Amino acid sequence: MDSTVMIELAGLVIGTNSVTAFIVGLLTIRYQRKKVKGEAHSAEYEGMKVEQDTYQELIIDLKEAWKEQKDYIGELTTDRRNLRQERNDLRKEIDDLRAEFNRERKKDDEEKTQMRKEIERLKSKLARQGRIIKVMSPLICTKDKCKMRASDIMGLIDDESFEIEEEEG
Repeated sequence: MDSTVMIELAGLVIGTNSVTAFIVGLLTIRYQRKKVKGEAHSAEYEGMKVEQDTYQELIIDLKEAWKEQKDYIGELTTDRRNLRQERNDLRKEIDDLRAEFNRERKKDDEEKTQMRKEIERLKSKLARQGRIIKVMSPLICTKDKCKMRASDIMGLIDDESFEIEEEEG
């Protein structure tokens, strides 16, 4: 049985007096107020407990998310550091290759210059040999009545064209 009903029965047993009934009614109301307040406090306490549990779970989840983010940031930092190192290594390699290319180009240019000089020297020597052959043609001809033979061969030969040059290298 409910306690309110018990109090009402006790009031009836004590007397049917209106004063007694009034006092019993006041006591019943007062008791019910305390009961309702107690239930409200209990419900409020339960609500606060649920809210606190929710906040605790949220805090745990946030801590886990924070740790995951921190680990991820650490991985990104490591990756960035590695990529910077690779970039620096590639830049150094590019600089080395450029320097080597420039050395090779300079070497090739020097070789080309030497080859051009040698070609010019050989062309000059070839032209000189051609002039000597042209001058000496009358001397080489063995036929008595050859038109290439000149009676005055000494006038055709230029002393400078017969100079022997020292060969380089």
